[in-house]
Amino acid sequence: MATKDSNISNWKELIRNFMVLTFVEEEPNIDTISSEQSVAPYSEIIQQPTHCKIKDDSNLYIPNDVYTEINKLLQWPMNNLKKTILDHECLDITIKFMEETNKYWKCHECEILLLKYHKSVHQRDKNKNYNKIFLKCYEESKNQRNHLMKEFDNYWYNIQTYACVPCKVQFKFKLNFLNHIHTSHNTEQDIIYDFCIPCAILWIVKKDKCCYSFSIHCGNIMHKFLVNSSDFVIGELPSRAKELLEHVEETTENLFLLSETILKSDLTKEKLLKQLTSLLSSVFPRLKIYPFGSRITGLAFASSDIDVFIDCEGDAYEYNECDKFPSLTYYMDIIKKCLQNDKDIWDVQEILKKTKVPIIRLRHRQTGLQCDISFSNGLSVENTKLIKSINEACPSCRKLILFVKKWLSCCSLPGLNCITNYALTWLVIFYLQIQKFLPSINTLIKRKNKSRRISGWETGVDHEILDVVVNKSFIQLLREFFIFYGHFNYRDYVICPLIGDTVEKKNFIDIFTLPEAMDLYIEYIQKSVNNESFRIDSSICIQDPYELSHNLTKAVAPITLRAFKQYCKLSANILDNIL
Repeated sequence: MATKDSNISNWKELIRNFMVLTFVEEEPNIDTISSEQSVAPYSEIIQQPTHCKIKDDSNLYIPNDVYTEINKLLQWPMNNLKKTILDHECLDITIKFMEETNKYWKCHECEILLLKYHKSVHQRDKNKNYNKIFLKCYEESKNQRNHLMKEFDNYWYNIQTYACVPCKVQFKFKLNFLNHIHTSHNTEQDIIYDFCIPCAILWIVKKDKCCYSFSIHCGNIMHKFLVNSSDFVIGELPSRAKELLEHVEETTENLFLLSETILKSDLTKEKLLKQLTSLLSSVFPRLKIYPFGSRITGLAFASSDIDVFIDCEGDAYEYNECDKFPSLTYYMDIIKKCLQNDKDIWDVQEILKKTKVPIIRLRHRQTGLQCDISFSNGLSVENTKLIKSINEACPSCRKLILFVKKWLSCCSLPGLNCITNYALTWLVIFYLQIQKFLPSINTLIKRKNKSRRISGWETGVDHEILDVVVNKSFIQLLREFFIFYGHFNYRDYVICPLIGDTVEKKNFIDIFTLPEAMDLYIEYIQKSVNNESFRIDSSICIQDPYELSHNLTKAVAPITLRAFKQYCKLSANILDNIL
């Protein structure tokens, strides 16, 4: 006669097999599941040390707070299995067994009597049913596990700071951290990575100190503060952004009409430029002034500032005036004095000499317009001409940029340096290139077939872009934009509008693997060891289509990118409900 203990043992074995399968990649083979199968009991799995290694081929160790969540998640299918198979609270005392009498077998679980020769048939039927239940629960568990592992992939976007515990040093930039590991710990085999989600920090530590290290970290005052403050937690999409998404068509039309008015009849811009030219031409007779930016491209709002490139001697447009720093400082000092001497019209607010592009920031009192004056070269002006040509050929591109600019301003992304409107413009253009609506910038260069280099970079493009037909509604286009950037792999790829495609970051380390279209960048790097290479250690990498060494988003923090990704996904979900 079957015993109660043996049946309980079989059921426990089934449960254990089921739970262990949540840690492996292979599909379960039901035929191999038996009480004799040797598997690690679930109780042993959950009694692992504080840091549980999820995959044998990974160096990722999971801190206690995260591991607790994994534990809860893995308990869910076990509880579900209990409820599905048995309508009782305790598995051990509710497992039924089959009792033999003189003529019958009684199945206490099914509450039926069976003739002896029907026993094996009934057992097979029950086993088939259990197998179906097992597979269903397995699939549910696997889906939960896959979702969990995707979340671990996303932790790359969480890290704000890096540290080496043995050396007691911290790093802001990942490349500096990796260089430290390579030079100081390259031969050590007992170094592992650990991290804290609330503090957004990743560190390396000796393997035998990992639990101790995390315990010390959790006792730190700053850790406790960040846990309570949730500074690095990304919340729901702000209500202003939600409201914007609920009125897409109306908002887009209003923004387009406003930008069109500013573009065609911008009297405030003309007045500012006229007075600026009048003031400075008396000092610099060969002066040339070039406005650029959103008020020229048709992407301006009422509050948008105006950007101006000033060529004091009329010969700096195609050269990098920043290379002549003494003369640049000289020009800036003279112009600052001229503006300060005319205080009734100009309010000089800031002088930025140490930035990549030195500027004078001021306000035109009569119109209230903010104005940024730069002195470097004509690259920004050429960029403006290119964006304007694209917007004229593809009104959908212009509308999409306007809407996403407004959406981004409503999102209030965390971090000191947000994604600039200029970078956002190229995100939209790149997305439309990927969708094959817009040509790559390299295609426009080849079509022009007439080189024009500014500060060594090619800007000779064909501005006569054929009218672009977009065979999608604006809401569809917007939704797919959010989906694209909500799931984009920022960790491994660079966004390159020049070629209209992504390039792996590792190719910028071995520059000879870069596409042929980037030969000028290779030439630039080889020309001088002092030339700054393209920054691939940033959380998001967008290559300027002209100045190929410039990452438009090199200052964007990981938490800013993480919020951008999250809000893109949430926005796509809202638009799903509208369509």
